[in-house]
Formats: sequence, C-alpha cells, structure tokens
Amino acid sequence: MPIAAKTVFKIFDRWRKGGHPSLESEPEFSRRSLPDATMNLLLRFETELGPRTIVASRIPLGVASLIANTMIGAGQYAEVTDEFPQVTMAERIKRLKSQKARAARGGSALAVVR
Repeated sequence: MPIAAKTVFKIFDRWRKGGHPSLESEPEFSRRSLPDATMNLLLRFETELGPRTIVASRIPLGVASLIANTMIGAGQYAEVTDEFPQVTMAERIKRLKSQKARAARGGSALAVVR
C-alpha cells in the first residue's frame, strides 16, 4: 500500500476514534430535520368568498408535512418552511468558535433582555 494511502487511512481512523460530535447532536441539524422541529406552514386555498391564506407557526415538522401533503393532494397550495432563517457558513463558524471560547473560560453567559 502506498504511503499516501496509509496516511489517509490513519487520518480516517483518528477521526472515527476522535469522539467528534455527530451531525444529529448539532443544533442546526436537529432543528431542521427532526420530526418535532418547529416549522411554519403556509396554506393557500380557494373558498366561495375568494382565496384565503393561513400561516401557522411552530408546527412540528412531522405534522406540517402531513398537512402539506394532504393539501397538495387536494389540489391546494401548501408550503413548509423552517421557522428560523438559514445561517451562513461564516456565521455558523463564528458561533462554534464563540461556544468553544466560552467553554474554555469555564463559564456561561446569561443575559436577560427586555
């Protein structure tokens, strides 16, 4: 086996044993993919009095998907959107660095804002 391949395998072994957190433990991943993650549900349908729109917030993803699929199957418009805006990669890295810095200091910051 070439030296480069051995090095790559050593790196992969280190990563596997390194105790890195899985994606499921990351708040961004969990927030967007778990069945109980809160979403916004946009429903648009026609009535005798004209078109109507309903926006329901904080609906669990599993329930919102079921409602949206039923509405779409009935020929109406439905859309499930994430309750929180997407975060850019730069912002995500900045948050991770600040969390690591807080953990290194050993304290947690708590602020109450009104």
